[in-house]
Formats: sequence, structure tokens, C-alpha cells
Amino acid sequence: MDIIGAQLVNSISYGLLLFVITCGLSLVFGILGVLNLAHGSLYMIGAYVSYSITVHSGQNFWLALIIAPLAVAVCSLIIEMILLRPTYQLGHLSQVLLTFGLAYVIHDMTAAIWGSDVLSIPLPQSLSGTVTLFNQAFPVYRLAVIAIGLILAGLLWFIQEKTRWGAIIRAGLSDKEMICALGVNIQLVFTVVFFIGGYLAGFGGVIAAPILGLYPSMEF
Repeated sequence: MDIIGAQLVNSISYGLLLFVITCGLSLVFGILGVLNLAHGSLYMIGAYVSYSITVHSGQNFWLALIIAPLAVAVCSLIIEMILLRPTYQLGHLSQVLLTFGLAYVIHDMTAAIWGSDVLSIPLPQSLSGTVTLFNQAFPVYRLAVIAIGLILAGLLWFIQEKTRWGAIIRAGLSDKEMICALGVNIQLVFTVVFFIGGYLAGFGGVIAAPILGLYPSMEF
């Protein structure tokens, strides 16, 4: 039973880590209907930017957690406004081709800036210890990832299902013309959602970096 319990905790930790990384993709595709295959590239940018911040700030993980997701959110906003917005009327095929090509461009730019070596970010000191569960030592950071994933899932559900903002987003996806006729700037709403999706990608990059590391092709 101890082995089963330990594997269960490990599985939940890794599953929620993947959720934190990909929830931005689910948010953008599920709510906006926009298929962004460059989401992994945004996640990668978040990880590498957080690495640079920690290197130049004396291993300050929390500073990276604040700045890196915002930087990625700005990048995603630029991508949405300049590249993706003209494809909204063209269907998913155009979005797939555009964002898949963009992923390769970002891959080469990242390699040119940070190189192709495998890099890592140290755990924040406050979360670097271990606790004993099922007669085994578990890193506190992995348990923190579980908590972060559950809190994030609950927060996204609450915003989407229980707030006026969530109702506007869902109504805009179902009937864009009607929600515009009611005076809602649905294009602005969609842009904000894309911004949030980019922020979550960068957030996932920072959270995952101490566990998964940074390496070429991590976005794929």
C-alpha cells in the first residue's frame, strides 16, 4: 500500500504539473476556438526568461515567477493581435499552419539566445525540503505543485461558471453577433483571454522549470 500511495502522489503531482503547463492552451482553444500550436513555445519562453531572471537576481525564484509570466503574456498578446487575429475567419487549418511555423521560428530564436545546453533552475529555498508520506520522502515543491494546480483549476472554473466575465466569454463563443449587439466589445474580451492564456503558459514554464529542466525542443 505504501508503494501504491507513493506512486499515486507522484502521478497526481506530474498530472497537475502538465495541467498547469497546458491550461492556457485549453482556455484559448476551449473558449475562443483558436488552435495555437505555439503554446508550447510560450511555455518554453517562460522557462528560459525565468532562468535568466534567476541567474541575474541571485537565484530569486519568486521574482522570476512574477516577471516571466507577464513577459510571455505580452508576447502572446503581440502574436494574437498581429498574426492570429486575421486567421479567425479562415478556420483552424490556417491557425495550425501559422502557429506550427511560428513554433519553429521561436525554437531557433531561443537556441540563438540561450544556446542548446540543458539548463536548470534551483528550487526556491522555502520549498526545497522534503516531507514523509507513505514511508517515503517527497519534495515539498512537488506537493506545492499539486496545491497550485488544484487552486488554479478551481479559480478558472469559478471565473468561467460563476462570474459575469465568464458568462460574457461563453456567450461570445456561442453567438458573437448577439453579444456585440448588446454592447460588449467581444474582440477586446477575446484578446484579454488570449493574454491570460499566454500568462498561464509562462506561469507553467516557471513552475515546471525546476522539475523538468530547460532543453532544446522542450516546447514540443
